[in-house]
Amino acid sequence: MVQKWYNGYYYLGEKVYNPFDILLFIDKGFKYENYWCETGNPSFLIEMLKTGEYFITNIENFVANKEIFNIFDVDNI
Repeated sequence: MVQKWYNGYYYLGEKVYNPFDILLFIDKGFKYENYWCETGNPSFLIEMLKTGEYFITNIENFVANKEIFNIFDVDNI
């Protein structure tokens, strides 16, 4: 079931899994969640903020819950 939930990535033709995601899965009592947001780097978001016309003070105190990270629509942030 872990293979189906986390799907994995292909690296040089081999399927691999993010070890941090798997370790968090084990540490959290084998609870299936999207741990990628805890282990990933939102570099695309940082670049959007640098190049876009965003008024940063409007979002500086924004607190996101884990449900917001389940939305995978990077074109509509």
